[in-house]
Amino acid sequence: PFNELVVKVFVAEGDYVKVGDALFQLDTRSLEAQAAAAEAELHAAIVLMEDKKIQYSFFERLHDTRAVSEQIYEQARFAFLEAQENVRVAQANLDVIRVNIARSTVRAPVDGQILQANIQEGEFAPTNPFFASNSTSRAVSQGSLMLMGTIQPLQVRVDVDEDASWRY
Repeated sequence: PFNELVVKVFVAEGDYVKVGDALFQLDTRSLEAQAAAAEAELHAAIVLMEDKKIQYSFFERLHDTRAVSEQIYEQARFAFLEAQENVRVAQANLDVIRVNIARSTVRAPVDGQILQANIQEGEFAPTNPFFASNSTSRAVSQGSLMLMGTIQPLQVRVDVDEDASWRY
């Protein structure tokens, strides 16, 4: 999902895996630092929102609306609404970082066998190593980190030239 170092490889060539089994783990230290910063930003946004809520509530409790100008009342109301949206944005940013932390453990998309493991601990895992292709060998040559497949039942496809078939 993102460029990072591989800190743990959980499988080796020949291992059988089920859907959801961990294949390898990416380094999450930078994401964890971002999460801590995002949590602090969320907390600051909540504090600011509470302050704006209190300020707005003062105007809401006025019995005589002429005691304050309509402009000041609207400023307080929109400051409170803006603070609420800032809390939602801060929460969304934190959620994105948490999802990336969860995605740092790359899991098996299907049941199968590990046919090739082209990544080792300490190596850099590029963002998009996969190349859409019909040829497995081309996909591996383009940098697939893990090659999985099902070998039971084994299916083989062979192209035979009809003109040359008599030689075989």
